[in-house]
Amino acid sequence: MQKLAVATVVVILVLAGYWWWQPSEPSHGSSARQESDSATEKAPDLPTPDDAKPAETVPQANLPPVREVPMDDGTEVSSPEQAQQVVDEQDLNLGPDSELQVSGSTSDDYGYSYYQLEQRYKGIPVFGSQALLEVSEGQAQLLNGVWFEQIDLNTEPTHSAEEALRLALDHRGVPAERTISVLGTPALLVYVTEQGATLSWRVIASLSNPEAEPQRYLVDAHNPTIYLQEPVLQR
Repeated sequence: MQKLAVATVVVILVLAGYWWWQPSEPSHGSSARQESDSATEKAPDLPTPDDAKPAETVPQANLPPVREVPMDDGTEVSSPEQAQQVVDEQDLNLGPDSELQVSGSTSDDYGYSYYQLEQRYKGIPVFGSQALLEVSEGQAQLLNGVWFEQIDLNTEPTHSAEEALRLALDHRGVPAERTISVLGTPALLVYVTEQGATLSWRVIASLSNPEAEPQRYLVDAHNPTIYLQEPVLQR
């Protein structure tokens, strides 16, 4: 029963990994979403891509299977620092520039503690990767979760977040008159596609002419590609 509960927690963490890149943003006074209506002359928030500039899309790679790594008997863990040391000692085939980093911990009334970990490559978070170190009565029991092996990536962005988004929108055929307003502070992520790992910007921005509600984008920092896009939930 305990193993089932732990597996459920890991699955929830992995699914949550798809949403952790979505920090809430305060309202910036954006107008209500424009309604597309054939009876009006209003342009949609994001025009259909121009035939001469087809939208470029690259599917995300399938997540690796959930892995389980049993811990040696007598491995003591009573702090995040000890948990990090134990994880660092494991042979996870992450590669020289990647690590699973302790990001938080919880405990229950049955003597179990759980240390949440996220994968980072050269200090940059890896999208979709989550892991959990299970500790019982101060003894490490199991490391399980999802992580990507042997990432090899140039982590120096070619373009700023705003430049990358503008290029990607141009590639989609979005008119230059629809200027970009970046909201908040963009952040770099490693996003693994079917073609390999990419360096991407997580950026929240709105478009003008007409004014549109903010959208959250995951856009390639080297090439004009938008991998993910969705409305920002105001909360």
